[in-house]
Amino acid sequence: FGTVYSSIIFNNRIYLGTNQGLFYSDWSPSSVLLPFNFRLIPNSQGQVWDLAIIDNELICGHNNGTFRVLGDKINWLSDATGGWAIKKLNSNPNYLIQGTYTGLALYQSTPNTSLKFVTKIAGFGFPSRYIEQDSKGEIWVAHAYKGVYKVTLSSDYKRAITVKYFDKKDGLPE
Repeated sequence: FGTVYSSIIFNNRIYLGTNQGLFYSDWSPSSVLLPFNFRLIPNSQGQVWDLAIIDNELICGHNNGTFRVLGDKINWLSDATGGWAIKKLNSNPNYLIQGTYTGLALYQSTPNTSLKFVTKIAGFGFPSRYIEQDSKGEIWVAHAYKGVYKVTLSSDYKRAITVKYFDKKDGLPE
């Protein structure tokens, strides 16, 4: 399998996101002691960073973009490379934000519709491995080794209107 970066149980299957691709096996709590039969999902080869259940859909963040997982198949949602964490916005749960290798991506999910990619968020192009939204609606992005960014989005969430950078000079540890 290589190195496992994410795992999740969804619709009676266990999925493993690895540096070799996305694998799955049947899952039942009563058969947890039985051997697994993991199989590679076709066209998923490469680095899988994140698996998340969003409104009863399994979403796969991947080196090559972001995919919807449908059992033993994947469908492309976005070609924004390096799909890291994806989260619903606290300020509007119909929208989700995802960190990628080149910034932030915006998705929309409304009742009775599938998740859809909206746009890459303009005005912020830094690698965004970890993201959170605070109670004021600000987006906080942690860069792997540089520091933390506070991003204020436009009212339609499509662009960063202010970006403030924090690092050791602001009191953060190295």
